[in-house]
Amino acid sequence: MSEQWLIDPEVVGAVLALVWPGLVSIHVYRLLIPSARLDWAQGILQGFFFTVIDYVLGLPLLLFLLRTDNLEHHPIVYWTSLILLWLVGPVVLPVFWKWIRGKRFLGRYLQQPYITPWDFYFDRRQPVFMLIHLNNGHLLAGYWGPGSYASGYPEQGDLYLSAVYSVDTKGQIGKPIPSTQGLLITKDQYTYIELFEPA
Repeated sequence: MSEQWLIDPEVVGAVLALVWPGLVSIHVYRLLIPSARLDWAQGILQGFFFTVIDYVLGLPLLLFLLRTDNLEHHPIVYWTSLILLWLVGPVVLPVFWKWIRGKRFLGRYLQQPYITPWDFYFDRRQPVFMLIHLNNGHLLAGYWGPGSYASGYPEQGDLYLSAVYSVDTKGQIGKPIPSTQGLLITKDQYTYIELFEPA
């Protein structure tokens, strides 16, 4: 009986219907916001939670799909509704949630979803000059902007800066180094970083 349960298409379809849209939303959200590793048990529960939200927001589509005769009489509309409910909606939901949480009127009342300040800062993607204090006491200066990269949680701290600048012993940033291809640096090579707005 257990083998029959595993291959029963109705059971498989019911399980997918309960968790698939939510799992899609979770995956998209984790692409947008660096998150802690998720085990499968927790992922299934969260998938069910976000599936419920997806179904509530797409209730007219859900009611249409629950009428099985619509598949026979309106196959194009039926499959389009299924794609909207199972794929488009779950993708749009986390994108919209991230966008609305970034708005000032709502951001004042909600905790930011970022695990570390590092992820919060670099998700803004604002160009910035960096003065990097190395472990040996020396200084490096660079520009973080288009073409640069900062690793996210749980491996945050590593940087690729698209341009390197000269810097004196007092920390004054000078001109860009000619023919620079940028700078790679790992978190174990420096103690802290100062950030400056581009002039």
